[in-house]
Amino acid sequence: AESQKMAYKARFQPIEAYRQGEWGPFDPDQAR
Repeated sequence: AESQKMAYKARFQPIEAYRQGEWGPFDPDQAR
């Protein structure tokens, strides 16, 4: 469930999630 939430954020809100510190250093490859 968590991984799906992370994937959702990575897909739709990469910058917001990064700003909120919900995942580590921004990785464009993961954000794709």
